[in-house]
Amino acid sequence: MSGVPQGSVLGPLLFLLYINDIGDNFKSNYLLYADDLKIFSHLSSGVQDDLDVLSNWCHTWQLDVAPNKCEHISFRFSKRLVPSSKPTFTISSTVVPYTDKIRDLGVHFQSNLSFDNHIESPVLNCHKRINIIFNVCGTPLSIPLSGVLQYASAP
Repeated sequence: MSGVPQGSVLGPLLFLLYINDIGDNFKSNYLLYADDLKIFSHLSSGVQDDLDVLSNWCHTWQLDVAPNKCEHISFRFSKRLVPSSKPTFTISSTVVPYTDKIRDLGVHFQSNLSFDNHIESPVLNCHKRINIIFNVCGTPLSIPLSGVLQYASAP
């Protein structure tokens, strides 16, 4: 048996030491948070090269990449993206799917740099919780729903 027991105090520290050199040969910028890696660049060819480097690093250290848990997004200022301009990336011969929306550490990002999705998500959760309160009370409260939302968002 090998490895570190799950939930141990040294587990996270040993994991960080194990993957500390993961980006040493990347040409693009990258961010590493726990076991989450983000590679970003202005050039799609640089990202693909770094994905190949990542695959080789994982093979060397006997780690598996889960391409089905990976996504890529292209940020742009315009509201239109020509379909042929969407880059295609692969990890170990598996295509990484493209997405228009992505969630990172609780923040919803959209490819057109709009935060509509980030705003709509808490509002939807608020509506759900208000409906639960209405169902528990049995009768609607005397405050209109828009007033409750404005009160909840007031500084």
